[in-house]
Amino acid sequence: MTVSQEIHLATDEALASAFRPPPERKLWEWAEANIVLTPKTGTFSPGPYRTRHTPHVREVMESFRDPDTRELVLAFGAQTGKTLLETICCAWTIDNDPGNSLFVMPSEQMAKSFSKSRLQQVITDCPVTNVHTLSGRGTFNLLEMELDNCVIALAGAGSASNLASRPIRYLYLDELDKYPPSLGEEGSPEDLAIERTKTFPNSKVVKSSTITTEDAPIWSSYQQSDRREWFCPCPKCGHKFVVKWGRMQFPKEEENGKHLSDDERAERCYVSCPECDHHIHEANRRQFLASGQWYPTAKAVPGIVGYRISEVSSCIGRSWPKLVKLFLSAERKAKAGNFESLRTFICSVLAEPWRMNTDTMRDKGVIEQCQIDYERGIVPTYLPIAGLTMGIDTQDNGFYYVVRAWGGGEAMESWGIDSGFCESLADVERVAFSEFTGENGQKFSISGGFIDSQGHRTSEIYDWCRTSGRMVRILPAKGERNLPGGNPYTYSIIDKDGRGKNMIGGMQLCRINTTFFKDWLDSKLRVPQEDPGAWHVFEGVTEDYCRQMVSEYRNEDGVWTPRSARAANHYWDCEVLSLARAASLQLNRHVTRQAKAPELGARVRPQRKKRW
Repeated sequence: MTVSQEIHLATDEALASAFRPPPERKLWEWAEANIVLTPKTGTFSPGPYRTRHTPHVREVMESFRDPDTRELVLAFGAQTGKTLLETICCAWTIDNDPGNSLFVMPSEQMAKSFSKSRLQQVITDCPVTNVHTLSGRGTFNLLEMELDNCVIALAGAGSASNLASRPIRYLYLDELDKYPPSLGEEGSPEDLAIERTKTFPNSKVVKSSTITTEDAPIWSSYQQSDRREWFCPCPKCGHKFVVKWGRMQFPKEEENGKHLSDDERAERCYVSCPECDHHIHEANRRQFLASGQWYPTAKAVPGIVGYRISEVSSCIGRSWPKLVKLFLSAERKAKAGNFESLRTFICSVLAEPWRMNTDTMRDKGVIEQCQIDYERGIVPTYLPIAGLTMGIDTQDNGFYYVVRAWGGGEAMESWGIDSGFCESLADVERVAFSEFTGENGQKFSISGGFIDSQGHRTSEIYDWCRTSGRMVRILPAKGERNLPGGNPYTYSIIDKDGRGKNMIGGMQLCRINTTFFKDWLDSKLRVPQEDPGAWHVFEGVTEDYCRQMVSEYRNEDGVWTPRSARAANHYWDCEVLSLARAASLQLNRHVTRQAKAPELGARVRPQRKKRW
């Protein structure tokens, strides 16, 4: 071979090598080779990123890389790696397939926090993405990062202008169920953001959230997908199954005449195989869960891929004994009529929607049976009292009100102290500033209250709350059927300064999730009078009060509805407001009832007698 031929051969080989495409590499392999997590990102395992801790994210990442995937739905339990997964996918696009991206968070503050603590940290700590950052001043801000090949923006779901400002190729909708349902005439934040992706035929939308209810956006989107679940093989027979809470076994509270504590019951928990009944214990949990695989469980619209995994099935989740203890505590509170902890467990831990399927149609005799032996205006003190709350329902001709005492602790047992009708706010003020006497002679004052501020008297209510109401912590309230993310209540400042900013110390308006508190009140009415968490009324309560307390029921759509067009529900609304105020004041944290529990059976005796 001549020198000229050798030169030509070497040149051909060099050109072929230069233009040869890089070897096919999966997204999660790219992440393991390039992503480094620092403690600032909040990871439990700082250092080079490894998917052995979260094997369930590998296929999800590949679905994101798949050009046929247009929409990716992540119905994950809390703390199962979904936000970090989105961050890594964004970093991968910067290095491999750049395009403008938009992260939408429930609020702008959450967007800034995520950008500072996670997204920017990952981009700057990864060499292959850091080379694309620009050195110019003002190009790498919390809500907009300008790179040499794309722009990454972040926005809160409450701003229509930020969501509609630019066309985007990659859209990440994080904690979707916590978005406001509508932005007025602009429509929902979800629809408004998705509209920005239509310019790109190869756009991708990632929806992720902790599940709340069946009609919430993330569960509705998951139902339209192929509904992939994490199936784990039994170590004994090889049968693959989804680890659901129904497969979790643990001893009953009483075993062979011995009372078992929550710790003892939790330590003996295990998951049973539905095929061979093999017991899988905590010691083998990680190995068992790490061997799982995703399998679709439904047919879907092409291009929509959905994944659901609970904390029970996640390798990085809390241990099974800890989850059992959490469930036992939530179950105990639910038996006392407080379903908030159980709802959190079902939605956040089990990644399932909250369902409240109960027969809520009841007769006024149910309320009559809640009477026990104490007089109106007297506060029973056989249990420690955490505080008194007042609920006020506003009408054009006056105000209905109730005053209720709360026993605190996780049970939140309560006693109706007073109820009635006031013709003016001056009369309401006299009740609100009254002192109520306990059976032991102790004096009690109102700890706080909510007054309905909607209707024709809004300005009058606001003015009263700024003056007299403020002195007894009575705030204006606005009832809404549901709040974003299923939140029980949220506060906003009404008073603004000259620049339209929230005034420091300004009056607050509380938006109340009426569905949540009506469900809670309904559950309180089901607790037997002798049990912790019971809901009591004084002896001789009026028939009008009892009728109004059964004036609403929950229909097939889960909406609380009047039993008839003429049914008055004022006292029912008052009790809902009173319960909401007790929750907002966190009276359940003030005292515990265990120390007084033995006295309950001796003192509480419901008077089941008709008085009319």
